[in-house]
Amino acid sequence: MKQTELELAEIQNNYYVKHQVRISPDGVLKIKRDYALKDLAFISRLNVQILFISRCHNISFENISSKSCEDITVKYCKLKSLTGISQLSALNYLNLSFDKLNDLGPLQNMYFLETLNVEFNEISDLSPLSKLTKLKDLYIQNNKITNLYNIRNLSRLLTLYAGDNKISDLNGIQHMKNLKYLQLHNNQITDISPLQECRLLEYLLINDNQITNITPLQHNAQLMYMSIELNFITDIQVINQLQNFSGFRLENQQQPSPNQIQTSTRMKTIFTVRSHLEIIPQKRMLIRERLSSSIHKGELLIDAITNVQLNLSDKLLQVFGTAEHASQ
Repeated sequence: MKQTELELAEIQNNYYVKHQVRISPDGVLKIKRDYALKDLAFISRLNVQILFISRCHNISFENISSKSCEDITVKYCKLKSLTGISQLSALNYLNLSFDKLNDLGPLQNMYFLETLNVEFNEISDLSPLSKLTKLKDLYIQNNKITNLYNIRNLSRLLTLYAGDNKISDLNGIQHMKNLKYLQLHNNQITDISPLQECRLLEYLLINDNQITNITPLQHNAQLMYMSIELNFITDIQVINQLQNFSGFRLENQQQPSPNQIQTSTRMKTIFTVRSHLEIIPQKRMLIRERLSSSIHKGELLIDAITNVQLNLSDKLLQVFGTAEHASQ
């Protein structure tokens, strides 16, 4: 069997492609923990559609080329340079997570990319991605990014994960009008007003920032779930205006306030920890006091809250608690 006829090869702890070869119609090549492997030039001789490389610490893209490979994952490889990767002209999926990258320059002309994952690297400059307008899913969390302005032209994005960075300014994100899933946790964000232009947002994670006001979200009519804990938010009544909203997470809010949530049958999950919250139920709901962090659809979860006030005039409300709480 010639190497050019291979459709699947698994190479583990070996240098030469001829070792430990298995054939399959999936077009997948997997290489794991081959510390001697450096040159990927042999890929051009194989009919590989999907390439998965993990924990191979000496590889480079300098001599690689392929017109058939559409999906590449190179993770946990301590990769520092992408020189040569532009020769993979058919790529639409690229995962370079958990490496040592700080320069995305070689990606600037990879116009067919639809999914890019560069999480857990050392990236601070996103400008090389500015022309990759076919991108639909972008994962850039755990880097050194301070703003999103250089990727404002990525108007086809559906998913953006940008948590655990140093982002303080959301200017530019208002042009990403197709966003549905947005993760911005653990940044330095104070102003979320640009998000009001992202009218298709369904899931929003903005926990662990410096946000005080979420009223701009009143324009995000499609919003279904958000996580807003570890901020400085005192007013969450905007939730009452979101017709599709079904759940949120609220934890450790810094300033107590008798905020009101008009609950209804569409509200499936409320999870709050060590917060100050007043809940005015309108429909029959199940309120169960728990110390666990699990979330169950159709329940209102209240965990270790101080200063909780419930309107018990609603006779359809059922409260489940411990004997200690029941006696109070």
